[in-house]
Amino acid sequence: MESVKVVGYRIIIVLLVIFSFVNFWNVKASNSDYLPDDVMEIWEGGPAYYDKWTNGPSSDLNFFPIAVWYQNPNSGYFYQKMGVNFINYWGSVANAKESDLGTLKKYGMSGVTAYTTVYANSTNCSIIKAWMHEKDEPDNAVSGTQNPVSPSTIINDYNAMKAIDPTRPVFISLGKGAAINSWYGRGNRTNHPEDYIEYAKGADIMTFDVYPMNTPAWTSDYASWKYTHLTELSGNIWYVAKGVDNLRKAADYKKPVWAWIECTNFNADPNCKLTPAITRSEVWMALIHGARGVGYFCHIFSPTLVQAGVLNDAAMKAEITAINAQITANAPVLNTQSVSNGATVLSSNTAIPVDFMVKRFNGFTYIYAISMRSGSTDATFTLRDFVGTSNIEVVGENRQLAATNGVFNDNFSDYSMHIYKVATPINNPIRSVEKNQHNLQIVVDNSQDILSFKCDEYIDRADVYSLSGQKITSCDVNDYKGDISLGNISQKMLILKFFIQEDILLCKFIMSNNSL
Repeated sequence: MESVKVVGYRIIIVLLVIFSFVNFWNVKASNSDYLPDDVMEIWEGGPAYYDKWTNGPSSDLNFFPIAVWYQNPNSGYFYQKMGVNFINYWGSVANAKESDLGTLKKYGMSGVTAYTTVYANSTNCSIIKAWMHEKDEPDNAVSGTQNPVSPSTIINDYNAMKAIDPTRPVFISLGKGAAINSWYGRGNRTNHPEDYIEYAKGADIMTFDVYPMNTPAWTSDYASWKYTHLTELSGNIWYVAKGVDNLRKAADYKKPVWAWIECTNFNADPNCKLTPAITRSEVWMALIHGARGVGYFCHIFSPTLVQAGVLNDAAMKAEITAINAQITANAPVLNTQSVSNGATVLSSNTAIPVDFMVKRFNGFTYIYAISMRSGSTDATFTLRDFVGTSNIEVVGENRQLAATNGVFNDNFSDYSMHIYKVATPINNPIRSVEKNQHNLQIVVDNSQDILSFKCDEYIDRADVYSLSGQKITSCDVNDYKGDISLGNISQKMLILKFFIQEDILLCKFIMSNNSL
């Protein structure tokens, strides 16, 4: 028999007689991927944030917003193939056409645009997931003046849109003053970051744009009063992350922030050093700092205007397609709340910080990490609550690392980004220790090396772990019964983890030569 005692969140197991047995305990599914000492990052709620609007963006865990700015709906065919799922703003209210929505729907695209009855009354209105303030970058000085659109005007317009259609959120697209205070394009409100607290009150989804690689370096050809801004921003892509940080804070971490990313040399500047790799780094800087959506600014202005300029750049187009595929593949993980104390990192080169976020999902811990300056550094990560040796997969790079007591090292160079995946130790918060209330039955057929199980309740998934917390195998069940092959499992002491409705049933057992 086995005696189990629960002290706080610890499980103390005393084995009195060693033979084949199964012992069950339940945990809350909502906490199943987290450890007892985890402290969660503040966030707006992830995909569930959108549940408050019946016609808002999808709250599906597998969906992550990826947008393009101000593109012709007919380009939706090409952007869809690149992994884009949103087109934000494709024309003025005066030029609104019913056919625009039909085109977007045909290509499976969602839309965000300024409110107009043409769209609101359309039979294809379902593709519109948010209304936006028609004025782009209202925080910049209005042409011919030194004053931006006032936050009070934005808030009034927001309330008016909400009154007309409460089923959709309101979207605002702000300028680079959200990322850098010295932006002189704000006129009289330059160096007034407090304005963004008020702008945040006039939207449900906030976006901003800052394009460091398209910002020229200061030379004597420019007015001296531009020196501070151009020197601060030119080539310094980490301002994308600062913009996300600033707007999240301005919204008190209660509203999602999306980031617009540069992907063209839109002014044909011969000194512009934007590359596909830099665009990738900007995207991941935004995501690692908490962006809940990303979008691409695809225009070229010089020598001639090309709205879908990125489509003519094969290398950039291929890179964006790959980035979007990576985001989509990681969507279920990205859509979870980050753990603020899950790990620490030490950079060997103090001039090159490494920023990261920690996620736990489906029995694994993920670290998304990026170097925030050019140059090379070695980063030493320490995962909290990891004991012994752990195998770490470097996702998408066909290599693995080994961690000892949660410590591992890796190299970063020139804004490089890595995703690390490692099995989370079995140390779940315990709801109760009780009888096997689901009547889960387990039988081992040693002749076939098969573990069979059945239950009175519907089983979603079953995972097998070693006692050290390493996931050995997993199978989607989606039935009342299932089988797990034991042919490649050498361990005699294992933990089964069954996902059953609202519960997770953990079963610790020892295999003998005869039966379980």
